[in-house]
Amino acid sequence: MSVQNTVSYEKQLIQTERDQKVVRSVNLIQNAQYTLSLEEQRFLLYCISKVKPDDSEHQTYTIALRDYLSVCGLSQKTSYANMKQNIITTLQKMILAIEYSDPDGKTKFMVTNWFDHITLTKEDGLAEFQFSSTVSKELIGLARYNQKVDDANKLYYISDELKYMLPFRCRYSFYLYPLLRSYQNRHEWTFTLEELRERLDVYERLDSDKEYREVYETAEKKGVDKRRPLYERFPDFRRGVLDPAIEDINTYSNIKVAYIVERRGRSVHAITFIFEDKDPREKMQSELRGSRILDRDDDYTQLATEMVPDPENPLRFTQTHKTGTDTTPQSITVPKRSTKFPKTAAEAKERMRETEKILQEERSRAKKPTNYGKRTDHAPRKRKTNFLDTDRYFPIADLGSNRYAMQTTVPAFREYAALVGGRLGEWAAVKDAATINIFLEFCVDVYGSARLQKYNMENKLKYVSDGEKIIIELDGLTCRGDFSRLIHKLFNEKRTAEQAFAIWKR
Repeated sequence: MSVQNTVSYEKQLIQTERDQKVVRSVNLIQNAQYTLSLEEQRFLLYCISKVKPDDSEHQTYTIALRDYLSVCGLSQKTSYANMKQNIITTLQKMILAIEYSDPDGKTKFMVTNWFDHITLTKEDGLAEFQFSSTVSKELIGLARYNQKVDDANKLYYISDELKYMLPFRCRYSFYLYPLLRSYQNRHEWTFTLEELRERLDVYERLDSDKEYREVYETAEKKGVDKRRPLYERFPDFRRGVLDPAIEDINTYSNIKVAYIVERRGRSVHAITFIFEDKDPREKMQSELRGSRILDRDDDYTQLATEMVPDPENPLRFTQTHKTGTDTTPQSITVPKRSTKFPKTAAEAKERMRETEKILQEERSRAKKPTNYGKRTDHAPRKRKTNFLDTDRYFPIADLGSNRYAMQTTVPAFREYAALVGGRLGEWAAVKDAATINIFLEFCVDVYGSARLQKYNMENKLKYVSDGEKIIIELDGLTCRGDFSRLIHKLFNEKRTAEQAFAIWKR
């Protein structure tokens, strides 16, 4: 066999392993609590992909560390000692807290380990492992178990392909992606902010198995988690958790996701995720992007090395000074001391002043923010095109006697839809006022507040189509306010408007 054929055969084997299914029970995804880093998540998923439907609960598996590195797109220079210290040893002691129901119908809370044992062979580069009995019940023989029980006791599970998760660069993506997949039959789901923080494990990482057990025992008895939450402010939570995870999922996985922030007053109360399957062409593009990352393509090498900053694994700096965690750290030059010893006190003082001056310049340069995209004399301000002027396309007029009306026209709606683009723009170009009113009524029924939906049932919203005119009459000031908030929430941003249209078309 020639060298070229050998390389091609190895690539086919790697792609076959990436196409393996990762089957997990919905109970494990929705109710389990665990903390794993980016590398540990990849290793765990690779181990789960080795599970076959006909395996027994006490099955022992063997993997080659070289194959693991190739499939996950990691450097083959990774040493045995590094694998042992940073991933496998840490993962073996990490625990899993999970709620489950016993045969008597009682809800129980168990703290256990992921693996019963992991054995490494240094000479052969092999890892032999066995899942713990509790974890095995959530991974092995799920379809076989469902054939023996009635519908009330069936275990629901999801099956994902490994290739859609390995390219993720943010550790929170490994939590959010299967969580949304477990609710995908509903196409949207709402989590409170605290519930989402707990599901994505946005807490500090503890060091020992003993500390974890103390945390979970306290959480079970008193309902208090002793760990310090990360990204406590919502802008930080959105920048460090939500946006990187959503970008990973939309770029590399087989689904596309958008989210809507729901507020109570000025504080964020909940987040609604809207998601759907990608079409075959989009899935092919995602697979191509992921494979180029994992194969360490020259054009994508920079992307493969740019990991999302994680407060649990801070970025390493070349010196003791830190320039921040939102950007790639820059090395800071520390002035070297002269080897020539000063002869007089005056020379010593002069050298100290020069050193302090250099250090002060370095500190001020480190603190000075980089002027990315700032308006200057040569760079005029650019308007954000992601947000649209809803007051222009959906104006609300006061008719008097506590009655209002949203009045627009078909050409105005088509202009708005053209700005949104996609399927909404193509659809609006050929539809009349009556059909557009049906779409707007769907938005009120699905995305409106409970009070607005009640008003709609009481016929306080009347949908009128008069030629080219689109009119929605609103009875009462509160009805007008709720409708105005709905329009701003749904149609002020392109992605939410296109997502609402996609769900309506289904």
